[in-house]
Amino acid sequence: MRILLLTLIVLAISIAASHGDAAKKDVVPMKLQAFDLDRVRLLDGPCKDAQEANRRYLHDLDADRLLYLYRKNAGLAAPGKPLGGWEAPGDPLSGHFLGHYLSACALM
Repeated sequence: MRILLLTLIVLAISIAASHGDAAKKDVVPMKLQAFDLDRVRLLDGPCKDAQEANRRYLHDLDADRLLYLYRKNAGLAAPGKPLGGWEAPGDPLSGHFLGHYLSACALM
């Protein structure tokens, strides 16, 4: 147990020291700039095919299944059945997927 504690202390000290060194290094000026996604259009090809596959997948997901736990938690009727995996009722990560889904829809 003492060895584990000592290892953790040494690791914490080395991490803290490395962060201090990073702050002292010269800052490199940014040469790239972000741009809005609406300025990009994919032409026919594998990237466009992948985008269309993603769009179809997002449209195919059942809204009642996505919202099942939210409706249950709000005391509302929840038609259908819940999603499985990490979205299964009682799983510590349940509800997590909907955030990813909404982000994907917004970016699509």
